[in-house]
Amino acid sequence: IIINSVKSTCHLLSEINVEEYYVDPNNNNNYIKCSNFVNNCYSCEYPTGCNICNKGYIMLNENKTICNEKEKTNLTFYYSDDNMNYYSCEETKYKSDLRCFSLIPKQTITLTFLQVQMVNNKLVCYMITHSPLPKDFSLKLTINKYKNNIRSLEDSIY
Repeated sequence: IIINSVKSTCHLLSEINVEEYYVDPNNNNNYIKCSNFVNNCYSCEYPTGCNICNKGYIMLNENKTICNEKEKTNLTFYYSDDNMNYYSCEETKYKSDLRCFSLIPKQTITLTFLQVQMVNNKLVCYMITHSPLPKDFSLKLTINKYKNNIRSLEDSIY
């Protein structure tokens, strides 16, 4: 094979670490180093981008086109599953992850009431929220029950 389109030298495929290269889509005998495709990339897929950055580099928010130097990146409000891909709690797409509640503890959680009803002599509230609730979440409700002569939709009509 040839590497990085340098035709003056041929290489045995068995002598290279194929993880570090991708096959040129225009020439199956040409292997291109991933770091030529994305700076500081160790392993990649063409045309998707980098899968693994070189040691000391990371990817942010699923952006496979840039490997960022970890030491020069402020990761205060980021979480990671693998210490390679980091996700920002300040980005709408990722901020609902439970880990963000420990990184940014005083987030606003919006609850929307869908329905309140009596079930087996207990008051049941159905709500939805934009995110999972943190472990130490608590909620206090004050509900005033008023008796009136308005028919409930659950009442049968005679």
